[in-house]
Amino acid sequence: MPWSQNGAKTICARYKDPVLRGYSAVIVKDSINREFSENENLITPDRVTTMIVRFPRFILPEWNTHRVFSRNSASSRARSIKTTVKPVMKQPVIPLWTINHKGMTGPFADSERAKRSTANWLHSRDEAVLGMFRQLMNEETVPYDAEASDWEKFADKYDEAYKNDVVPASWNDAHKQDCNRLIEPWMWHETLVTSTYWQNFLDLRIAAGVQPEMEATAILIKAVLEASPKYGTLKKRVLHVPFIEVEENDLLSWESLEPVLLQSASECARISYHDRSTMKNRNGSNLGKRLLAEKHMSPFEHIAWSAKSGDWKKVPALKERMTDLLEKHPDCPPDKITGSLTSNLSESWLQFRRVIENREQ
Repeated sequence: MPWSQNGAKTICARYKDPVLRGYSAVIVKDSINREFSENENLITPDRVTTMIVRFPRFILPEWNTHRVFSRNSASSRARSIKTTVKPVMKQPVIPLWTINHKGMTGPFADSERAKRSTANWLHSRDEAVLGMFRQLMNEETVPYDAEASDWEKFADKYDEAYKNDVVPASWNDAHKQDCNRLIEPWMWHETLVTSTYWQNFLDLRIAAGVQPEMEATAILIKAVLEASPKYGTLKKRVLHVPFIEVEENDLLSWESLEPVLLQSASECARISYHDRSTMKNRNGSNLGKRLLAEKHMSPFEHIAWSAKSGDWKKVPALKERMTDLLEKHPDCPPDKITGSLTSNLSESWLQFRRVIENREQ
């Protein structure tokens, strides 16, 4: 991946079947705070894993029911019209068609039924894309007999008007945060997720009666979790910092470590408006500083450090910060400090967001 540091390996799972080609799961950072054996069950609360997962946007409500996941996601509101509509036209989500049946799911459709359903689905997509452009511009610019294959022409016209500040007064001029919603059923969704609790998700989502698109996603997540120890991307770490490699000099003081953590938060947040599977890191932590100032705290949930006193006491920067926390909680044993910093991670890890919020209280 373009953000991998120092030639590090990246674990990525995809399907060979073209029907499933849009799904993927990619390990960003995988950390455990103890010695481990590859032969043991390593789906454990002592392990914190950050990954990028790609799945159909229409299963996002189901995904969001898993509250032990910290996540930042691609935003229909934040991404540009052209960035949003291009994959909808070039590689749209196609449901894994099932036949109507009593209950929440049914058997898979045969190839002929699936072919007809797909044709109808794509016809609806074309109408939605043209409707989106009419909302952005107007019926004269995007007539009702227009062809969806002209989407690039419409997108270029829209972009040119805004870049040159020459938007015609006759345009509807609806905001992209409204118009992009029209085409969400055909969108792939990319999310950055961090968790110490994976087993319940896998048990629930790889099972009979699960929506096929969710099961297809869970299978890839299980694959990367199992592959990471075998290929050496799961490592014993005190600090879990996605997208960034922490250098020895960064650990000498909180003053030197904090900018690194803010840069990591910046990179986590960028998934809202860019494809993190294809975009390199940027230098600097300005976005992280702005997020902190504006109280946009979710990107800080992906950063964590070991809650074991034997780990953080060895790192000068963490010892400096943890001493401050312990002074605020004098009755809390050092190895149980997470009890006073409740998060959706296990007590084996301190979540950076909770450290920030606790210091401000």
